[in-house]
Amino acid sequence: MNNRVILLMILLLIVVLLFFLLRTYTPAIKDAQGKIIPNSIASIEQVEINNTKQWIVLRGENKDNPVLLWVDGGPGGTVNTWGNGLIKRKYTWSDTPGDQLSA
Repeated sequence: MNNRVILLMILLLIVVLLFFLLRTYTPAIKDAQGKIIPNSIASIEQVEINNTKQWIVLRGENKDNPVLLWVDGGPGGTVNTWGNGLIKRKYTWSDTPGDQLSA
């Protein structure tokens, strides 16, 4: 292969890797039949807390319920990866795990 083809393949690989590494999403909340629950919320939003921009994940079966901001641990010590297992889906608030910056 010539150098241009190899360079093009490397660039394509970098773009694909960046696509999968940088995309962030939270899946929609679905019922037992796999249908999206009406009036549910599943979003990632930027907010300002103490003059610092923060990203939060909002998840709940009813977006009209109050938001529970769960701040656990110190910097880097959130329950994001396992928090959904602790809080059952029948809650009456929208779950928002957070991280304590400069704790």
